[in-house]
Amino acid sequence: MARFHGLGVSDLTGPLQTQAVVGPRYEAVALIREATQEPFAAIGRLFGGRDTATIQSGLARFLKRVTTDPEYRAAFERVKIYVAHCLSAETPARVDAAQLLARRVLAGSAKDADARAVATTLLMAASVLRSPDLTDAEARAAAVTIIANAGGPADAR
Repeated sequence: MARFHGLGVSDLTGPLQTQAVVGPRYEAVALIREATQEPFAAIGRLFGGRDTATIQSGLARFLKRVTTDPEYRAAFERVKIYVAHCLSAETPARVDAAQLLARRVLAGSAKDADARAVATTLLMAASVLRSPDLTDAEARAAAVTIIANAGGPADAR
């Protein structure tokens, strides 16, 4: 997402509130929420520790704009195609990055169960993607299933 918009990941997770950053930030939030159904609290932590209310209100503004602005909706569809292409072209470097992130969360002082659950899910998906016993298509399907079935507290959704 950051690369598509010419931003750094730190821009999406940082404190900047400019439209050039906020729009892409909530596009990423929407894609993550759609793909994983992770709790808003867990998504907020991924985006610089934003609280649930901030994530929910930003996502609501984004969804309103997508449904009322045809040009923005078309632009977001292009973003989704780009992200899908990046995910379908999974590389060992991307898997390594996911594993590194997950290991940092698990090795750190993260006491939060949701953050640890997300990290564990990333590690499991990355491990499946590296499995020599599965075809590429099988590994991707299994990784998507792992992510899609990762649960969180129902009251946080």
